[in-house]
Amino acid sequence: YTTLGRVWCGGSIISDRWIITAAHCADELIGGVDVYVGALNRTDHNEAGQHIIFVSKKHIIVHENYDEIELTNDVALIKLPVPLEFTEFIQPVKLPNSDEANETFESETAIASGWGITSDDDYELADILRWIDAPVISNSECSSWIYGSIQSTNICIGTTEYKSTCHGDAGGPLVLAQDPTLIGVATFNIIYSCEIGGPAPFTRVTSYLDWIEAKTGVSNQ
Repeated sequence: YTTLGRVWCGGSIISDRWIITAAHCADELIGGVDVYVGALNRTDHNEAGQHIIFVSKKHIIVHENYDEIELTNDVALIKLPVPLEFTEFIQPVKLPNSDEANETFESETAIASGWGITSDDDYELADILRWIDAPVISNSECSSWIYGSIQSTNICIGTTEYKSTCHGDAGGPLVLAQDPTLIGVATFNIIYSCEIGGPAPFTRVTSYLDWIEAKTGVSNQ
């Protein structure tokens, strides 16, 4: 619930108490946020394993250097009021380890997921969680599409026509396919189209490992 009304974003469980998401999803919150865990069909509240947890704004940490104009440092942390019980439906994703801090992950296949809209003409979110797999591309290739917006703290995937992240997917995960490790948090989209096969940018998780550990105590040593 934000100053702009109700919005939807994704996030990733990194421990039994912490969720990582995008800063622009949390910066304008009024009272707090409903966190859905264990959900496949977000509209089916009787779904096995699905739980909705309200988190007050005071338990959400937006990166201190988040820039809402440039969308730099677009990362935030949500502290759950009680620990999650991990089940077949609810599991954390591991963070990169410190040895991977300078890894680009270029050419590796990664998976992005979310309930965002599925075409440029849509106004409604998807009911069922959707995902794509795509290669990680270099920041220079990404910058050729999104000039001036890609920083060293971003990571991008190359997408094909009609297969990309879109509005409503922000905050969601980018995970390595071969070794499920969280390498990105979905940030902005190419404003004029999600369907043209342009790159999809994410916040690069390895750039924030020290910050995450300082705020949460969570790391992958």
